[in-house]
Amino acid sequence: MTDTNHKPVEDLLTDYDIFDPEFVRDPFPSFATIRESQCPVAHTERWGGSWLPTRYEDVVAIAQEYETFTSRGILVLPPPPGQTEG
Repeated sequence: MTDTNHKPVEDLLTDYDIFDPEFVRDPFPSFATIRESQCPVAHTERWGGSWLPTRYEDVVAIAQEYETFTSRGILVLPPPPGQTEG
């Protein structure tokens, strides 16, 4: 069986590696390449699969609509007393 998690990255849009030492050291060139493509949200099957949104607007939408964009439960706590807006 071949370990596909450690093979060289061939296409950032479909095959990025979030644990690659170069990516960890400086991910911003990769983010720019993905963002400037016709598909600014990349996907990979490495390490169990993940999606990588690169545009600010997409990241905000995903954060605000977490029930739509997550496949597992997450814990969201209310702000402490006195810390709410308004």
